[in-house]
Amino acid sequence: MLLTRDLFHPIINDAVYFDKPLLSYWLVLLASIATGGVGELATRVPSALAGLVALWATRSLGRRLWTEGVAQGAGWILLTSFGFVSWSRIAAADMQNLAAVILAVAWFFAHERSPGLRAYLVFYLICVVGAQMKGLAAVVVPLLALLPWLLRERRWRAHVRVSHLAAALFCGVLYYAPFYWAGHEALPQGYVPQASGLGGLDLVWRENITRFFHPFDHVEPFYLYLYELPRVLLPWSPLFIAAAIVGFASLHRLDPHTRWLLEAIAIIFLFFSASGSRRWYYILPLAPFCALHMSVFLALPGWEKTKRVCLGLIGAALLTVGLVYLASPLLWPLALRWSFVPTQALRIATPSIGVIVLAIFAVSQVWPEFLARYTGMDRPLAGLAVCAAVLLSGAFGVQQPSVETLRTTKPFALRLRELVRSPEEIVFFEEAPTDVIFYLNQPRPVSVVRGKEALQRVLEGDSVPRLIVTTQSSLAELRGVLPDDALQAPVAAEEVTPWEEALPWQKGRRTKKLVALRCASLEQ
Repeated sequence: MLLTRDLFHPIINDAVYFDKPLLSYWLVLLASIATGGVGELATRVPSALAGLVALWATRSLGRRLWTEGVAQGAGWILLTSFGFVSWSRIAAADMQNLAAVILAVAWFFAHERSPGLRAYLVFYLICVVGAQMKGLAAVVVPLLALLPWLLRERRWRAHVRVSHLAAALFCGVLYYAPFYWAGHEALPQGYVPQASGLGGLDLVWRENITRFFHPFDHVEPFYLYLYELPRVLLPWSPLFIAAAIVGFASLHRLDPHTRWLLEAIAIIFLFFSASGSRRWYYILPLAPFCALHMSVFLALPGWEKTKRVCLGLIGAALLTVGLVYLASPLLWPLALRWSFVPTQALRIATPSIGVIVLAIFAVSQVWPEFLARYTGMDRPLAGLAVCAAVLLSGAFGVQQPSVETLRTTKPFALRLRELVRSPEEIVFFEEAPTDVIFYLNQPRPVSVVRGKEALQRVLEGDSVPRLIVTTQSSLAELRGVLPDDALQAPVAAEEVTPWEEALPWQKGRRTKKLVALRCASLEQ
C-alpha cells in the first residue's frame, strides 16, 4: 500500500490479496509511522494494542457485572493465558478479532440501561471495525454472546427501536463502503487481480459463509476445541474445567449475570464447533469469557476443596516447569543428541527464569500478603498468576527471541537483498514465499514463473535475470535449463540446521529449503 499509494487494494508482490479485510493492514501502516517503517515491529504492534484493549474490556465487564475483585482476577488470568499472550505478539488479526468481541459485549452492558442511537452506533461500529480486521465473526459472536441475556425475560423488546435499526443499517453501509470503493477503483499499474478472480465481497462470502457450511480447507474434527480451548487457557485449564462443570451443574442457582456468562460460553463454543472449518486459534474470542468465569467461580462461596485442588494442580505444574528450567544445564546434553545446539542466551535465560519462579513460590508461601497487595488478588491466586506471568514473559520475551536467531528463511532473504540491485534481477521459480517477499523489501514486484517452459522463455529473452530462486526439490526439474555448475554451486542457500539433518520427520522440510542460482549468461 505504501508503494502503490493505494489503500483499498491489499497486494502481495504483484497480485491483489483480499482474503483478509483492509483495516488490519491500515493499522500496520499507522504503526509504521511510529516505528520508522513496515518492519516486524510495525506488524506486531496492532496485536499488542488489541491485547491491551481486550484486557481493559474484560476488567470493565467484570467490574460492572460482578466486583472489582472478579475484574482483577479475570484480568490476571487472561493476561497469563498461553493463547492470549501468544497471539498478542503475532503479526495476525486474530487478537483484534478477540478485542472487538469482548469490547462490544462490554459496551452493551455499560449502556444497556440507556439505549439510544449513540449506544447502538458505537456497538455496531466496534463490530464493523472487528469485521474489517478479521471477518464477520466479530459481528456474529457478540450477538450470539448476548442472545441468552436478551431472550431471558424478553429483554430484547427494549431494543426494538428505530434508532437501533438506523445504527445497524449505517454501520452495514460503512462495512460495505471499502469493498465498493475497491471494486470501482482501477488497480495500480503493473498489478493483477487475485488468482481466484474473486473480489473483496466475494471473498468475504467465501471466507465467512462458504467456509462455515462447506469448508475448503482447515478441516478438523468437530471435537477439536474440546482440547484446544484448554490449550489456549494454559496453565489455568484445570480451573476452567472445574468451573465449567460446577457452573453448569448448578446453573439455576447462579445469579443472572453468572448464568448468562455460562450460557454465552456454551453458545460461542457450539458456534465455532459447528463451523466446518476449524483451527485451534479460531476459539480465541472465548478466552476473555472463560477468564471471567474462572474469576467468578473463585469468588463464589462453596466448592472450596475443588478450588484448592485446581489451584494445587496449577501450582504443581508451574513449580515443575520452574524446576525443569533450573535443571536445564543438566538437560542440554539430551538436546545435543538431536543435534540442537542451544544459544548462549537460551542457556543463561532458562535457569534464570527457573530461579525467579522458585523465588516467587517461596515468597508466596512465606509472605503471601506481599504478592496479594501488589497484584490486587486473593493470596492463593496471586503467587500462581505472578509465576505464570514470569514463565510466559520469559518464554516469549527472552527464550523465543533467542531461538529465533536460528531461523533460516530470514537470513536467506536478507542475503538475497544484498545480492539484488533491482527487482528485475531476480526470478522465483514456481512460488515466491510471502515472508521472503517481505524481507526482500523491493520497490516493485519480483517475477514468478511457473513451469520449466516458461522459465526457458525468460532465459532466452532480452532481459535475463541475474538470479533464480527455487526450492531444493525443484533443482532436478531445472536440469537442462541451467548448467550443472550453476545447480551445484548456488550463490545463496537457505541453511539446513543440524537437527533438520538428524531428525527423520524433518525430511520434507529440508526439501523446501530455498536456493538462489546464478544465470549462466551473467556469470562474471
